[in-house]
Amino acid sequence: MDTAWTRGAYPAQAVVRFVSSRVDRPRTSARDCGGERVASTTTELELEAAPQVEDAPTPPRQSEPRAAAWLRPDRVFIVLALLVGLCFAFIAQPESGGDERDHFARAYQIAQGHLFTVKNPSGKTGYGAWFPRGLARDLQTLADVAYKNPDRGAFLDHLGDPAPSGPRVWVDLNNSASYGPGSFVPHIVGIEIGRIFGSSTLVRLWLARVLGLLAYVLIIGAAIRRTPWHPWLFAICGLLPAALGQASTVNADSLTIALSFFVTASALRMTAFPESIRRGDLVAAGVAGALLGLGKPPYLALVLLFAVPAWRNRDRLLKPVLTIVGVTAVLGALWASYQGTHTISQDDPKRWLSGTQGYAFHDLATGKQLAHVVSHPWD
Repeated sequence: MDTAWTRGAYPAQAVVRFVSSRVDRPRTSARDCGGERVASTTTELELEAAPQVEDAPTPPRQSEPRAAAWLRPDRVFIVLALLVGLCFAFIAQPESGGDERDHFARAYQIAQGHLFTVKNPSGKTGYGAWFPRGLARDLQTLADVAYKNPDRGAFLDHLGDPAPSGPRVWVDLNNSASYGPGSFVPHIVGIEIGRIFGSSTLVRLWLARVLGLLAYVLIIGAAIRRTPWHPWLFAICGLLPAALGQASTVNADSLTIALSFFVTASALRMTAFPESIRRGDLVAAGVAGALLGLGKPPYLALVLLFAVPAWRNRDRLLKPVLTIVGVTAVLGALWASYQGTHTISQDDPKRWLSGTQGYAFHDLATGKQLAHVVSHPWD
Protein backbone atom coordinates (compact mmCIF):
# COMPACT_ATOMS: atom_id res chain seq x y z
CA MET A 1 0.00 0.00 0.00
CA ASP A 2 1.57 3.27 -1.14
CA THR A 3 0.91 5.77 1.67
CA ALA A 4 2.86 8.52 3.30
CA TRP A 5 3.68 6.08 6.07
CA THR A 6 5.19 3.47 3.76
CA ARG A 7 7.12 6.18 1.95
CA GLY A 8 8.68 7.25 5.24
CA ALA A 9 7.47 10.85 5.04
CA TYR A 10 6.69 11.29 8.76
CA PRO A 11 9.30 12.49 11.24
CA ALA A 12 10.14 10.69 14.47
CA GLN A 13 7.32 12.41 16.45
CA ALA A 14 4.73 10.91 14.14
CA VAL A 15 6.35 7.52 14.62
CA VAL A 16 5.90 7.82 18.40
CA ARG A 17 2.22 8.80 18.05
CA PHE A 18 1.57 5.91 15.67
CA VAL A 19 3.25 3.42 18.00
CA SER A 20 1.29 4.73 20.98
CA SER A 21 -2.00 4.13 19.17
CA ARG A 22 -1.09 0.48 18.54
CA VAL A 23 0.27 -0.58 21.94
CA ASP A 24 0.61 -4.33 22.57
CA ARG A 25 -0.55 -5.23 19.07
CA PRO A 26 1.70 -8.02 17.75
CA ARG A 27 3.70 -7.21 14.73
CA THR A 28 5.26 -9.86 12.56
CA SER A 29 8.21 -9.24 10.34
CA ALA A 30 10.32 -11.51 8.22
CA ARG A 31 14.00 -11.77 7.67
CA ASP A 32 15.93 -13.71 5.12
CA CYS A 33 18.36 -16.35 6.42
CA GLY A 34 20.21 -18.33 3.79
CA GLY A 35 17.23 -18.46 1.45
CA GLU A 36 14.68 -19.12 4.25
CA ARG A 37 11.98 -16.67 5.27
CA VAL A 38 12.04 -16.78 9.06
CA ALA A 39 9.27 -15.04 10.99
CA SER A 40 10.00 -13.00 14.09
CA THR A 41 7.36 -11.41 16.34
CA THR A 42 7.78 -8.20 18.34
CA THR A 43 5.32 -5.98 20.17
CA GLU A 44 4.73 -2.29 19.72
CA LEU A 45 5.77 -1.70 23.35
CA GLU A 46 9.24 -2.93 22.41
CA LEU A 47 9.26 -0.60 19.44
CA GLU A 48 8.19 2.35 21.61
CA ALA A 49 10.90 1.57 24.16
CA ALA A 50 13.56 1.59 21.46
CA PRO A 51 15.58 4.80 21.14
CA GLN A 52 14.21 7.18 18.52
CA VAL A 53 16.37 9.07 16.09
CA GLU A 54 15.20 12.65 15.62
CA ASP A 55 13.71 13.33 12.21
CA ALA A 56 14.98 10.01 10.81
CA PRO A 57 12.69 8.95 7.94
CA THR A 58 11.71 5.33 7.53
CA PRO A 59 13.30 3.94 4.36
CA PRO A 60 10.78 2.76 1.76
CA ARG A 61 10.21 -0.97 1.35
CA GLN A 62 11.14 -1.94 -2.16
CA SER A 63 10.79 -5.21 -3.98
CA GLU A 64 13.94 -7.06 -5.04
CA PRO A 65 15.20 -5.79 -8.40
CA ARG A 66 14.84 -8.24 -11.24
CA ALA A 67 18.57 -8.18 -11.95
CA ALA A 68 19.34 -8.98 -8.31
CA ALA A 69 16.88 -11.88 -8.40
CA TRP A 70 18.78 -13.43 -11.28
CA LEU A 71 22.02 -13.13 -9.35
CA ARG A 72 20.85 -15.66 -6.79
CA PRO A 73 23.45 -18.44 -6.50
CA ASP A 74 21.11 -21.24 -7.59
CA ARG A 75 20.06 -19.40 -10.76
CA VAL A 76 23.61 -18.39 -11.63
CA PHE A 77 24.69 -22.00 -11.20
CA ILE A 78 21.88 -23.42 -13.34
CA VAL A 79 22.49 -21.01 -16.22
CA LEU A 80 26.28 -21.38 -16.29
CA ALA A 81 26.23 -25.15 -15.74
CA LEU A 82 23.76 -25.70 -18.58
CA LEU A 83 25.64 -23.44 -20.99
CA VAL A 84 29.06 -24.96 -20.34
CA GLY A 85 27.79 -28.49 -19.81
CA LEU A 86 25.85 -28.64 -23.07
CA CYS A 87 28.94 -27.43 -24.93
CA PHE A 88 30.91 -30.24 -23.32
CA ALA A 89 28.22 -32.82 -24.07
CA PHE A 90 27.97 -32.10 -27.80
CA ILE A 91 31.53 -31.07 -28.62
CA ALA A 92 33.38 -33.83 -26.76
CA GLN A 93 34.07 -36.89 -28.90
CA PRO A 94 31.77 -39.87 -28.23
CA GLU A 95 33.16 -42.24 -25.59
CA SER A 96 35.91 -39.73 -24.78
CA GLY A 97 34.90 -39.41 -21.13
CA GLY A 98 36.57 -41.47 -18.43
CA ASP A 99 35.69 -45.10 -19.29
CA GLU A 100 32.59 -43.69 -20.97
CA ARG A 101 32.24 -46.64 -23.31
CA ASP A 102 31.95 -49.06 -20.37
CA HIS A 103 29.66 -46.78 -18.35
CA PHE A 104 27.35 -46.22 -21.31
CA ALA A 105 27.22 -49.96 -21.98
CA ARG A 106 26.46 -50.64 -18.31
CA ALA A 107 23.61 -48.11 -18.36
CA TYR A 108 22.40 -49.67 -21.61
CA GLN A 109 22.42 -53.11 -20.00
CA ILE A 110 20.34 -51.87 -17.04
CA ALA A 111 17.96 -50.13 -19.47
CA GLN A 112 17.40 -53.56 -21.05
CA GLY A 113 16.24 -54.83 -17.65
CA HIS A 114 19.41 -56.71 -16.66
CA LEU A 115 20.89 -55.49 -13.37
CA PHE A 116 23.72 -57.98 -12.98
CA THR A 117 26.79 -58.63 -15.09
CA VAL A 118 28.03 -62.14 -15.88
CA LYS A 119 31.44 -63.76 -16.07
CA ASN A 120 33.29 -64.01 -19.33
CA PRO A 121 31.80 -67.09 -21.06
CA SER A 122 35.22 -67.95 -22.52
CA GLY A 123 36.58 -68.56 -19.03
CA LYS A 124 38.91 -65.57 -19.10
CA THR A 125 39.03 -63.05 -16.26
CA GLY A 126 36.35 -60.41 -16.43
CA TYR A 127 32.67 -59.51 -16.25
CA GLY A 128 30.36 -58.21 -18.91
CA ALA A 129 26.92 -58.42 -20.46
CA TRP A 130 25.08 -59.54 -23.59
CA PHE A 131 24.16 -56.91 -26.18
CA PRO A 132 22.87 -56.82 -29.75
CA ARG A 133 25.71 -57.29 -32.20
CA GLY A 134 24.91 -53.91 -33.72
CA LEU A 135 25.54 -52.14 -30.42
CA ALA A 136 28.87 -53.89 -29.90
CA ARG A 137 29.89 -52.85 -33.42
CA ASP A 138 28.78 -49.26 -32.87
CA LEU A 139 30.66 -49.00 -29.57
CA GLN A 140 33.87 -50.08 -31.28
CA THR A 141 33.28 -47.80 -34.27
CA LEU A 142 32.69 -44.73 -32.10
CA ALA A 143 35.79 -45.52 -30.05
CA ASP A 144 37.89 -45.78 -33.21
CA VAL A 145 36.52 -42.46 -34.45
CA ALA A 146 37.25 -40.75 -31.13
CA TYR A 147 40.77 -42.03 -30.59
CA LYS A 148 42.19 -42.86 -34.02
CA ASN A 149 40.55 -40.63 -36.64
CA PRO A 150 42.33 -37.25 -37.01
CA ASP A 151 39.09 -35.72 -38.31
CA ARG A 152 37.49 -34.41 -35.11
CA GLY A 153 34.06 -34.25 -36.72
CA ALA A 154 34.06 -37.70 -38.28
CA PHE A 155 31.74 -39.07 -35.61
CA LEU A 156 28.89 -37.00 -37.08
CA ASP A 157 28.81 -39.41 -40.03
CA HIS A 158 27.26 -41.97 -37.66
CA LEU A 159 24.45 -39.73 -36.48
CA GLY A 160 21.91 -41.36 -38.79
CA ASP A 161 23.07 -44.97 -38.41
CA PRO A 162 20.31 -47.56 -37.94
CA ALA A 163 19.26 -48.58 -34.45
CA PRO A 164 21.48 -51.32 -32.98
CA SER A 165 20.10 -54.81 -33.53
CA GLY A 166 21.14 -58.37 -34.30
CA PRO A 167 22.01 -61.50 -32.32
CA ARG A 168 23.40 -61.02 -28.86
CA VAL A 169 27.14 -61.07 -28.20
CA TRP A 170 29.10 -60.77 -24.97
CA VAL A 171 30.83 -57.42 -24.27
CA ASP A 172 33.49 -56.86 -21.61
CA LEU A 173 32.48 -54.36 -18.88
CA ASN A 174 35.32 -54.73 -16.40
CA ASN A 175 35.50 -50.99 -15.66
CA SER A 176 31.82 -50.62 -14.78
CA ALA A 177 30.55 -54.09 -13.85
CA SER A 178 30.09 -53.34 -10.15
CA TYR A 179 28.21 -50.04 -10.47
CA GLY A 180 24.56 -50.22 -9.53
CA PRO A 181 21.42 -48.78 -11.12
CA GLY A 182 21.39 -45.85 -8.69
CA SER A 183 24.31 -44.27 -10.54
CA PHE A 184 22.70 -44.33 -13.98
CA VAL A 185 19.05 -43.34 -13.49
CA PRO A 186 19.07 -40.25 -15.78
CA HIS A 187 21.27 -41.96 -18.37
CA ILE A 188 18.87 -44.91 -18.50
CA VAL A 189 16.01 -42.49 -19.17
CA GLY A 190 17.94 -40.95 -22.07
CA ILE A 191 18.77 -44.36 -23.55
CA GLU A 192 15.13 -45.43 -23.30
CA ILE A 193 13.98 -42.26 -25.08
CA GLY A 194 16.39 -43.09 -27.89
CA ARG A 195 15.13 -46.67 -28.05
CA ILE A 196 11.50 -45.54 -28.31
CA PHE A 197 12.33 -43.38 -31.33
CA GLY A 198 14.61 -46.00 -32.91
CA SER A 199 17.63 -43.70 -32.91
CA SER A 200 21.26 -44.57 -33.56
CA THR A 201 23.76 -45.45 -30.85
CA LEU A 202 25.34 -41.99 -31.13
CA VAL A 203 21.99 -40.26 -30.56
CA ARG A 204 21.33 -42.49 -27.55
CA LEU A 205 24.75 -41.58 -26.17
CA TRP A 206 23.96 -37.88 -26.58
CA LEU A 207 20.56 -38.28 -24.95
CA ALA A 208 22.19 -40.08 -22.03
CA ARG A 209 24.70 -37.25 -21.68
CA VAL A 210 22.05 -34.53 -21.77
CA LEU A 211 19.74 -36.26 -19.28
CA GLY A 212 22.69 -36.90 -16.96
CA LEU A 213 23.72 -33.24 -17.16
CA LEU A 214 20.16 -32.07 -16.56
CA ALA A 215 19.85 -34.24 -13.45
CA TYR A 216 23.20 -32.95 -12.17
CA VAL A 217 22.20 -29.30 -12.66
CA LEU A 218 18.73 -29.59 -11.15
CA ILE A 219 19.82 -31.61 -8.11
CA ILE A 220 22.71 -29.29 -7.25
CA GLY A 221 20.47 -26.29 -7.92
CA ALA A 222 18.03 -27.67 -5.36
CA ALA A 223 20.92 -28.25 -2.95
CA ILE A 224 22.02 -24.62 -3.31
CA ARG A 225 18.50 -23.45 -2.46
CA ARG A 226 18.34 -25.77 0.53
CA THR A 227 21.61 -24.96 2.22
CA PRO A 228 21.29 -22.29 4.93
CA TRP A 229 25.01 -21.50 4.81
CA HIS A 230 27.41 -20.56 2.01
CA PRO A 231 25.23 -21.21 -1.06
CA TRP A 232 27.86 -19.56 -3.27
CA LEU A 233 30.40 -22.12 -2.12
CA PHE A 234 28.06 -24.90 -3.28
CA ALA A 235 27.62 -23.12 -6.62
CA ILE A 236 31.35 -22.67 -7.17
CA CYS A 237 32.10 -26.31 -6.35
CA GLY A 238 29.36 -27.47 -8.70
CA LEU A 239 30.87 -25.36 -11.50
CA LEU A 240 34.37 -26.78 -11.19
CA PRO A 241 35.55 -27.89 -14.65
CA ALA A 242 36.31 -31.42 -13.48
CA ALA A 243 32.81 -31.80 -12.05
CA LEU A 244 31.11 -30.32 -15.13
CA GLY A 245 33.19 -32.55 -17.38
CA GLN A 246 31.96 -35.58 -15.48
CA ALA A 247 28.39 -34.32 -15.55
CA SER A 248 28.52 -33.88 -19.33
CA THR A 249 29.54 -37.46 -20.13
CA VAL A 250 28.08 -40.83 -19.22
CA ASN A 251 29.57 -42.15 -15.99
CA ALA A 252 28.66 -43.24 -12.48
CA ASP A 253 30.15 -40.14 -10.86
CA SER A 254 27.93 -37.29 -12.05
CA LEU A 255 24.78 -38.37 -10.22
CA THR A 256 26.84 -39.42 -7.20
CA ILE A 257 28.37 -35.94 -6.98
CA ALA A 258 24.97 -34.25 -7.29
CA LEU A 259 23.37 -36.49 -4.66
CA SER A 260 26.28 -35.82 -2.30
CA PHE A 261 25.60 -32.08 -2.60
CA PHE A 262 21.90 -32.65 -1.96
CA VAL A 263 22.35 -34.87 1.11
CA THR A 264 24.85 -32.44 2.63
CA ALA A 265 22.57 -29.44 2.04
CA SER A 266 19.58 -31.33 3.46
CA ALA A 267 21.49 -32.16 6.63
CA LEU A 268 22.52 -28.52 7.05
CA ARG A 269 18.94 -27.39 6.54
CA MET A 270 17.66 -29.84 9.15
CA THR A 271 20.26 -28.52 11.58
CA ALA A 272 19.48 -24.84 11.00
CA PHE A 273 15.68 -24.99 10.61
CA PRO A 274 14.38 -28.22 12.17
CA GLU A 275 10.90 -26.76 12.60
CA SER A 276 10.59 -26.15 8.84
CA ILE A 277 11.26 -29.76 7.81
CA ARG A 278 8.26 -31.42 6.20
CA ARG A 279 7.54 -34.95 5.07
CA GLY A 280 8.55 -34.09 1.51
CA ASP A 281 12.00 -33.01 2.69
CA LEU A 282 12.50 -36.31 4.50
CA VAL A 283 11.32 -38.32 1.51
CA ALA A 284 13.70 -36.44 -0.81
CA ALA A 285 16.61 -37.06 1.55
CA GLY A 286 15.68 -40.75 1.77
CA VAL A 287 15.51 -41.15 -2.02
CA ALA A 288 18.90 -39.46 -2.40
CA GLY A 289 20.40 -41.79 0.20
CA ALA A 290 18.85 -44.85 -1.46
CA LEU A 291 20.30 -43.91 -4.86
CA LEU A 292 23.73 -43.46 -3.29
CA GLY A 293 23.45 -46.89 -1.69
CA LEU A 294 22.44 -48.49 -4.99
CA GLY A 295 25.22 -46.77 -6.88
CA LYS A 296 28.31 -46.31 -4.74
CA PRO A 297 27.69 -47.69 -1.22
CA PRO A 298 30.70 -45.97 0.45
CA TYR A 299 28.98 -42.62 -0.09
CA LEU A 300 26.31 -43.68 2.39
CA ALA A 301 28.61 -42.21 5.03
CA LEU A 302 27.12 -38.83 4.08
CA VAL A 303 23.74 -39.97 5.42
CA LEU A 304 25.30 -39.98 8.89
CA LEU A 305 25.26 -36.17 8.72
CA PHE A 306 21.57 -36.42 9.59
CA ALA A 307 22.57 -37.68 13.04
CA VAL A 308 23.32 -34.13 14.21
CA PRO A 309 19.85 -32.62 13.64
CA ALA A 310 18.17 -35.88 14.64
CA TRP A 311 19.87 -35.87 18.04
CA ARG A 312 19.22 -32.17 18.64
CA ASN A 313 15.53 -32.60 17.78
CA ARG A 314 14.94 -36.12 19.02
CA ASP A 315 11.22 -35.70 19.59
CA ARG A 316 10.55 -34.72 16.00
CA LEU A 317 13.31 -36.03 13.74
CA LEU A 318 14.85 -39.08 15.39
CA LYS A 319 12.41 -41.70 14.07
CA PRO A 320 12.30 -40.51 10.44
CA VAL A 321 16.08 -40.11 10.33
CA LEU A 322 16.60 -43.59 11.75
CA THR A 323 14.26 -44.90 9.05
CA ILE A 324 16.27 -43.15 6.34
CA VAL A 325 19.58 -44.42 7.69
CA GLY A 326 18.24 -47.95 8.13
CA VAL A 327 16.73 -48.28 4.65
CA THR A 328 19.74 -46.79 2.89
CA ALA A 329 22.12 -48.96 4.93
CA VAL A 330 20.25 -52.13 3.94
CA LEU A 331 20.23 -51.18 0.25
CA GLY A 332 23.90 -50.24 0.38
CA ALA A 333 24.83 -53.50 2.11
CA LEU A 334 22.94 -55.56 -0.46
CA TRP A 335 24.62 -53.86 -3.38
CA ALA A 336 28.03 -53.96 -1.70
CA SER A 337 27.67 -57.73 -1.33
CA TYR A 338 27.04 -57.96 -5.07
CA GLN A 339 30.04 -55.74 -5.79
CA GLY A 340 32.23 -57.99 -3.68
CA THR A 341 31.52 -60.92 -6.00
CA HIS A 342 31.67 -59.01 -9.31
CA THR A 343 34.94 -57.14 -8.99
CA ILE A 344 38.32 -58.25 -10.29
CA SER A 345 40.99 -58.34 -7.61
CA GLN A 346 43.51 -55.53 -7.77
CA ASP A 347 46.22 -58.15 -7.29
CA ASP A 348 45.21 -60.06 -10.43
CA PRO A 349 48.04 -59.56 -12.95
CA LYS A 350 45.64 -60.22 -15.82
CA ARG A 351 43.95 -56.94 -14.95
CA TRP A 352 47.06 -54.94 -15.68
CA LEU A 353 49.27 -57.03 -17.98
CA SER A 354 46.84 -57.89 -20.77
CA GLY A 355 45.87 -55.75 -23.72
CA THR A 356 48.48 -53.07 -23.04
CA GLN A 357 48.93 -52.56 -26.78
CA GLY A 358 45.75 -50.51 -26.69
CA TYR A 359 46.97 -48.03 -24.09
CA ALA A 360 48.32 -44.59 -24.86
CA PHE A 361 51.70 -45.20 -23.22
CA HIS A 362 52.54 -48.24 -25.36
CA ASP A 363 55.85 -47.97 -27.29
CA LEU A 364 56.47 -44.36 -26.29
CA ALA A 365 60.05 -43.07 -26.20
CA THR A 366 59.84 -40.53 -23.39
CA GLY A 367 63.52 -39.57 -23.70
CA LYS A 368 63.15 -38.65 -27.35
CA GLN A 369 59.96 -36.77 -26.55
CA LEU A 370 61.73 -34.69 -23.91
CA ALA A 371 64.63 -33.96 -26.26
CA HIS A 372 62.21 -32.82 -28.95
CA VAL A 373 60.37 -30.49 -26.55
CA VAL A 374 63.66 -28.92 -25.41
CA SER A 375 65.04 -28.49 -28.94
CA HIS A 376 61.74 -27.37 -30.52
CA PRO A 377 60.01 -25.24 -27.84
CA TRP A 378 57.72 -23.47 -30.32
CA ASP A 379 56.31 -26.54 -32.08
